[in-house]
Amino acid sequence: MKLLHEYIRESLLTEAAFGLTDFRKRGYYVKVEDMGDSFAITLYDTHPGSAGYAEQIGEISAETYDLGGAPTCMDSYMINWSQVDEKGWGPLLYDLAMELATSKGSGIMSDRNNVSYKAQNVWRYYMANRGNVEKVQMDDWDDNLTPGDRSDNCDQASAYERGIKGGTFWDPYGDMEETPWDPYGKEVLLKSPTTKMYRWKGMSKINALKKMDRWIEE
Repeated sequence: MKLLHEYIRESLLTEAAFGLTDFRKRGYYVKVEDMGDSFAITLYDTHPGSAGYAEQIGEISAETYDLGGAPTCMDSYMINWSQVDEKGWGPLLYDLAMELATSKGSGIMSDRNNVSYKAQNVWRYYMANRGNVEKVQMDDWDDNLTPGDRSDNCDQASAYERGIKGGTFWDPYGDMEETPWDPYGKEVLLKSPTTKMYRWKGMSKINALKKMDRWIEE
């Protein structure tokens, strides 16, 4: 599996966000490449199949976290790349990725290896400020939170090492007697924005784009 560092060129969800009305006015298009266990969503300033040159405005891609076929991370799609060249379109790309992943029966999650501070803010915003997003808690590899249910187990080392903003961190490789998982690890796991799977539960933006004939599938 190809794992990429989660890259955020802009603070994608805290910037002033464009919506579907702006999308219609500008004549933009979205192209989706869906490979089943991965997908990429690209925003263009015109139809990418037209005779003229279509400029790429932004892109987001995700893949499932496969460790040999065993159920992991609730089959979430991990965001491994995102960028926007025009501020304001990042939130729409993230929402579309989340809705697409939700339609596949799962959701999206952050990169499991390394999450930049800007990317951390993206997930914190989803956790705290979006009522149309369902936050689903995941467990760690050691099955500490929901013993006996391994389908929600996921790599949480990055979250443990970073800890909670202004508060607790937990070292999974440290002295377990001095820093037991409960309550230190549990607090980080429950309060960190990167230990969740995020599912779309709002009105469908994909259907709206399809009705506008601006959603292109490959």
